[in-house]
Amino acid sequence: MSIGYEGKLVKELEEKKHVVVEKLLLFEENESTIEYVCNGSILKEGSTFNDFYGEMTCKENAIKDAKELVKKLKLKKNSDLIIQVRVKTYNQKRKNIGSYWDGSIKYEIVGYPETTCEKIVWSSSKDTNCTKDGKVEQC
Repeated sequence: MSIGYEGKLVKELEEKKHVVVEKLLLFEENESTIEYVCNGSILKEGSTFNDFYGEMTCKENAIKDAKELVKKLKLKKNSDLIIQVRVKTYNQKRKNIGSYWDGSIKYEIVGYPETTCEKIVWSSSKDTNCTKDGKVEQC
């Protein structure tokens, strides 16, 4: 049993540190952020969601919350204030450091994530998904 969604394994890597070769795993992960925008400028970043419950659940949950905000603030499509959802996809290196009591693999994060894609996927000014079939387009 896993603690939560770990991201999608993209590939295995080998990095040489001095004489030791270290095996690393590269995971693709996503996060979505609700943004408050006026005249093309981001005024504030709101809630950020991750894929703990499965791949791209961050997008679904962020859009749901953004729509609730639009209703609560009584925004119209032509309002000066726009609520939008941005999805970031990034790669994160990890190494296997053993397993938990339930047998699921325990990972340690190595380094910093590298953003590979960033898209606006929903906007209150359009009140629709900003990409084809409601899926984030590949960069």
